[in-house]
Amino acid sequence: MKEELKRLKYRVQQQITPEFWSMVRFYLPLVPIYLYFAIKNRSLTYFTNVNPAIPFGGLFGESKFEILNLFPNSAIPKTLYLEPNASFTDGFQWVNDSKITFPIVAKPNVGERGDGVQFIYNTEELKQFYLNHKTPYLLQEAITYANEYGIFIAKNPETGRVKVLSITGKKFLSVTGDGKQTVKELLGNTLRGWLQLPKIELEQGQNLDIILPKGKTEIIGNVGNHCLGTTFLDNNHLITPQLEEYLTSLFQFAEGLYYGRLDIKANSISEMVEEGKFSVLEMNGVSSEPGLAFDPSYSLFKSYRTVISHLKAQSEVSRLLSLKSFKPASNEETLALLGDYHQLNGKWWFTFLKKLLLPKKYLEQVAQLKQFA
Repeated sequence: MKEELKRLKYRVQQQITPEFWSMVRFYLPLVPIYLYFAIKNRSLTYFTNVNPAIPFGGLFGESKFEILNLFPNSAIPKTLYLEPNASFTDGFQWVNDSKITFPIVAKPNVGERGDGVQFIYNTEELKQFYLNHKTPYLLQEAITYANEYGIFIAKNPETGRVKVLSITGKKFLSVTGDGKQTVKELLGNTLRGWLQLPKIELEQGQNLDIILPKGKTEIIGNVGNHCLGTTFLDNNHLITPQLEEYLTSLFQFAEGLYYGRLDIKANSISEMVEEGKFSVLEMNGVSSEPGLAFDPSYSLFKSYRTVISHLKAQSEVSRLLSLKSFKPASNEETLALLGDYHQLNGKWWFTFLKKLLLPKKYLEQVAQLKQFA
């Protein structure tokens, strides 16, 4: 009975806390804002041109490896690209030649929201990883800087100047022992931990039965993603002219990137600017979320105001790039990508959307091609 009441309590909290809403529920009220910018830019897909170096501006399916390679080697982790049939010998040799130590990070080359990211702690786990991975992956050295930040930028296509739209601080999921409860029980004491329990149980199993000493804090998550239990915090107080100047210099190397979220690790933003000590984990394009919009202290109004301010900057970047002949992708191309990537082809509402947005002539051509396929 006690567990049922707790479950009911958490379900109610989840429904009234925007931080834990589904993407569709959170973003649906912003559709009129999107339509306003679409009309202003005279294109339903105006956003797809904001990063000419990335297909569709980084909407879906972009290669993390190709984006990382736009930055100087000194600014990114040592990284190895793996095809599905890659040899374990090559990976083991890379670890030795790169002079990196375990753990190392494995992440899908194409992916989002932290899916598929795992830490490999020894040679045996690396061997097992090679046997199991079925899609292109990246192996990276684990960066040991203390903090992770999401720095959202907009680069002016005319001046090359970078404006920092927001900075998100990340607090990893953790528990603090009381000398009585297991890690599993401690996780179940908060909505954030309770929501992650099914996934954590699959990954860590018996480790959750440990009773932590009183006062000892244990970090549970090691991937800085909100849907994996990380708390996103407003760190906009860290925005300075010096940071924008530093990022302007950095993005001179990253040609074709104008808008998105730079996920970095550093001991501090000041150390990054003054000493150059940081590492770019990845750069996410047009589909990036300003993480601080999900700061637990934010009201729903403030969250939406934050997202809208980023969409406004995105619209302006798109407009300026259009003037430089970087045109958005067509409706046909964008819907084809959306349908393939999210496996929406065949769903009634997606079929209706295509009929609504695509010319009849185009749909007839697709139907003819399917007949001969």
